[in-house]
Amino acid sequence: MDIKKTLWDYGKNVLRELLKEPAKAEGSKPARLEDIKMDDLKREKVRLDLEERKTLNEVRELEAQKRKLFDQGVKAAGTREAKIIARKLKEVDGHAGNLDILLDSLSQQTRLINGLIQAKELGRIQKESGIGAMLQDFDLQDLVIFIDNAFIDGEFSQEKMQEMLGVLDRQGLERGRVEDEDINVIMRQFEAAREAQDDPEAMDVEFQKLNETMESKRTDKEDLELEDES
Repeated sequence: MDIKKTLWDYGKNVLRELLKEPAKAEGSKPARLEDIKMDDLKREKVRLDLEERKTLNEVRELEAQKRKLFDQGVKAAGTREAKIIARKLKEVDGHAGNLDILLDSLSQQTRLINGLIQAKELGRIQKESGIGAMLQDFDLQDLVIFIDNAFIDGEFSQEKMQEMLGVLDRQGLERGRVEDEDINVIMRQFEAAREAQDDPEAMDVEFQKLNETMESKRTDKEDLELEDES
């Protein structure tokens, strides 16, 4: 089961930071496109780009740590040592999973900011037309829905936006407790890879299998949590 977050869900906190009037930021007064300055949108885009780059670097470092721990686990002298390494690997993988959620949120926020920049530009170009007036009259939340629907294959389409106007949408980062079965899965993968420890390509294959298994287990867990919430 999957509950899709809307673009507004991802971006509402960012927009509240950009709205200068407290009543509009809190939602007690309607907010409009004109309430957000283009310069503020461009500064926020730069901030999000930098944050995304920083987070990507952290993910790369964590993946390198996972690979190093995987090699250590395969070469571990005994079960006790392997179990300690497996626990460390699971902890690093959990951190990486949280960063995946953060990256998704940053990507959606950037998508929203890009769409608002394009909408303001469209409003400027169409200032004298009905479309320009419509863009200014939209409640900001309704406008975000239009922006969300104006993306085609990940790119904002002014043409799509105009077409729609003409005819008048992980979870928290909280993690559950560590399950022994997860550790056992990692240790079994260590064991499966031991015969291949002198073959770098074969080790890459075994490491990829571990990543796929852990990703599958994480996805299954998230689906169960969503079912419990519904």
